Amino acid sequence: MRVSVTGARHRSMPQRTTAEWATALAATDIPHAAVPEFDAVLDDPHLAAQGFFAPSDGLAGRVRSVPQPVRFAGAGQRADLPPPTLNRDGAAILAGLGYDPDEIARLLAGAPGDAAG
Repeated sequence: MRVSVTGARHRSMPQRTTAEWATALAATDIPHAAVPEFDAVLDDPHLAAQGFFAPSDGLAGRVRSVPQPVRFAGAGQRADLPPPTLNRDGAAILAGLGYDPDEIARLLAGAPGDAAG
């Protein structure tokens, strides 16, 4: 039975707009909520007022992240850290693998993230 109801629902949903479904469902007292498009969620005024999507790369609006959803009394919300820059830990990783400083300098010269590259 569930499969036939689900199939009927999948076939009938595209036949009305979201507003038409909301009106029909509200008229019959069926709980419902529209599922917004992704871009609409990012620009939602309520979520913006709550600081829900916070800039996380120092460039407002370019990269936004969702903050920790659990809040504890006395603990502030900490902003997400930006992602590491390319090759930020390259020298430390190579040193940990046993490369000597001269080899590391040669390997990283002109590499992405290097001042010269």
